[in-house]
Amino acid sequence: MSGEDSPIILPDNIQQLRKEKKSSGGRPKSLVWGTYIKQGKSVSEGHYEATCLYCNTFWHKGSPQILEAHLANSCLKAPLEVKQIFLNWLAAKAEIFVSNQQNKKWKLDGGTEQSKITDFHESSKLSPERSHEIDWACVKSFVLCGIPWHAIENPFFVEFLKTLRPGYIPPSKEKLSGELFDHEVAVVNSQIIRELKNSTNLTLCK
Repeated sequence: MSGEDSPIILPDNIQQLRKEKKSSGGRPKSLVWGTYIKQGKSVSEGHYEATCLYCNTFWHKGSPQILEAHLANSCLKAPLEVKQIFLNWLAAKAEIFVSNQQNKKWKLDGGTEQSKITDFHESSKLSPERSHEIDWACVKSFVLCGIPWHAIENPFFVEFLKTLRPGYIPPSKEKLSGELFDHEVAVVNSQIIRELKNSTNLTLCK
């Protein structure tokens, strides 16, 4: 591994969608608006009512993260190619985040495992990047260990996390079971689809 940023190549359809959204002014910069999600009236600055064009699910205040996750993982009427677009999109965003964290760590370490002065202060004040890294570890642990989502807000569990990292602010159960979990599901589904496409001599059992 080198200290250089390794670019992550997005699928052609996602790259094209990003170009289209950048060139069209007025709407929020997300893949969902217009083609997949109907944008309603403005609720607050940068937030709009939203309706899925496939299943007619309505959100009073639709955030791009929730809408993207809906199309990738939840919508029962969205075509497979649309689901694939948003699976790729969420997976790419998660992979970019992980890659950026690895590159930042490499640059801070100078390519070695030498301790940094920030290690001694991190327990009391965390960088946003470090907080996100712990968030991702939390959602994996909750899923694989079968821990109920509401445990993240239990005072005793929060105290346990604060003992490990006093500067860490745990996400709400809504964010843990929503945005963070949806991204992780998209990453896993995208990897499964990729492996299936590259596999041969598969047998489908019933």
